[in-house]
Amino acid sequence: MSTRRGFDKGNLILYKIESIRKGATLGAFDLEATTPIEIARHNEQGRLSVRWKDGHVSLFPLKDLRMACLCAACVDERTGVRVIRRDQVPEGITASNLELVGHYGLRVHWSDGHNTGIYDFEYLRKLCPCAACSQFSSGNAEGSSL
Repeated sequence: MSTRRGFDKGNLILYKIESIRKGATLGAFDLEATTPIEIARHNEQGRLSVRWKDGHVSLFPLKDLRMACLCAACVDERTGVRVIRRDQVPEGITASNLELVGHYGLRVHWSDGHNTGIYDFEYLRKLCPCAACSQFSSGNAEGSSL
């Protein structure tokens, strides 16, 4: 059973997930590494932060996170080729809203109007730009520094 709580405090939105998700994970990350306990947007700093159950904190540049979207508008469904270009994403893009999707992902409502992508928690952890996590990443979004 999970409880989701959220509150908006200016440019900071916190979500606490008080449950352990069930299900398998792929790659080198275990369940605790892909279970967020706090997700916060920091629009003034151009960042989104995620505190994971294993204690790690990921800090994502918002523009890079927007570029990493895997929805059909950003990545061609048939070819897998990224169709959105970095120059199409505004420099000062912000996260207007954060929305949990089931027990597996996060939807970001972007200031450019885009909101169809879902970042599953495992993908989000693989996108973590820190040196410790990048060793597990199989590659980041084209045109992204994540």
